[in-house]
Amino acid sequence: MPTSQNGYRANDPSLIASYTIPGTSVKIALRKGDVSVVLLHFAAWFNKNIEPLRQSDTGGYVERTIRGSSTTLSNHASGTAEDLRWNDHPLGAVGTFTAAEKAKINAQLGYYEGVIRWGANYSGRKDEMHFEINKGTADVKRVADKIRNADKAKTEEDLPVLQADYNKLFLGALRDKTIRAELGAAMLDAAIGDPDYTGRRVEQVLVDVAKLRGVLVGDTKDAARVSAGAPVKALVKLPAQVAELQAAVKAITAAPAGAPKA
Repeated sequence: MPTSQNGYRANDPSLIASYTIPGTSVKIALRKGDVSVVLLHFAAWFNKNIEPLRQSDTGGYVERTIRGSSTTLSNHASGTAEDLRWNDHPLGAVGTFTAAEKAKINAQLGYYEGVIRWGANYSGRKDEMHFEINKGTADVKRVADKIRNADKAKTEEDLPVLQADYNKLFLGALRDKTIRAELGAAMLDAAIGDPDYTGRRVEQVLVDVAKLRGVLVGDTKDAARVSAGAPVKALVKLPAQVAELQAAVKAITAAPAGAPKA
């Protein structure tokens, strides 16, 4: 089986998947598993800290040789390389980033412990758009695990804030007569009658509440966070929160017709 310049198996679409770069709507095809974790993490950082990424000049997997070679497969052919903003940073051009941007990129690359190599640092022809995996699978896994563990720690750190968001959204919404009416029997009765009531239903109820009549009284930032789903997905894993939601919903729907439900 052919391999790319960095030694990874190449020209095998079964090893590749399409991903959305976090923080963007840009899709990129990369090698599945640890490689994608590392390259996606860097691409997301680049988008946030250097330049916003565009679908039109962002790319990963493509079966081809290195430019100028007829025999050596590019690391793109194994899904272990990505090109970012190639229209602004063309192959062979030097100085397409400012000195400050270049310093920031090299500092960030230090986080990956040599696993990502930047084409701007090539000894020969420069390729400032290009970032590639430069280590074997064990090193890539170590860095990918570091990224995963950091993401997990960040989620746990954010839980107190998410809890406050949850209380503000959910408890405030249930006190609003119009919102209770609009949520109505269909959604809530279905939820209560479902023996397999899950966090997905909790999330859907909260997302719908967030969309109804500006639940947070103009606090669009919090509404957007809930609609995005990420905080809710974390919170609904807590059994106590699921139980609280069920109890509140039952209290509302169990009140006799015409009785106050506040």
